[in-house]
Amino acid sequence: MQWGSQFYNPELDRRPGVIVLRGSRNAEIRILHPERLYQVREQHYIKGKTEYLLDFWNGFWGNPVSQYQRHYDCLHITAMS
Repeated sequence: MQWGSQFYNPELDRRPGVIVLRGSRNAEIRILHPERLYQVREQHYIKGKTEYLLDFWNGFWGNPVSQYQRHYDCLHITAMS
């Protein structure tokens, strides 16, 4: 899986508006609020499986960014080889 954004420009110190994760067979996952993406982790398992973990943060408990979403959430993507 490749991840990143073609809109990110570090010279302007801006965050991208959308992050697109591209997988095999033209699969795509679009993240529309990348300012809440905290970390991308990669884990390898014994049987050739790779799992990508995308951590999202929604602010502190007393002052969330959105009151309708969880404080913290993680998206698990399993890549099959």
